[in-house]
Amino acid sequence: MATWYTLNQNILVHTEPVHCVPTIDYSANVLFRSDIMARKKRERKVGKTSSKEMRRGLLLIRGGSSIREAAHTAGIPYPTLRRYWIQSNQAPESMTYVPQYEINRVFSEEQENALKE
Repeated sequence: MATWYTLNQNILVHTEPVHCVPTIDYSANVLFRSDIMARKKRERKVGKTSSKEMRRGLLLIRGGSSIREAAHTAGIPYPTLRRYWIQSNQAPESMTYVPQYEINRVFSEEQENALKE
């Protein structure tokens, strides 16, 4: 039984809890990783240009076409071909036509194999 108390002339208060607020069952709202919509994995953009394509693009530029035309014809991104064109003008004898991933390498091949085991 509820006990009623009068606060003012018009306000009555009782001591029992009010059960008018519905309880929320949070267990039904739990999302699992399998419930989340799958995302498309982006295609890698770095290091996709082969050395043959790069040489062809540079030869097109030396032949008289613009960097943009050569990039479009050879299928190379414009910034990549422009960067290699600038490098080939500065030091043509030390020019490599593929990305040099070894520069940023942290571990040698032997160290990587040791870590795998």
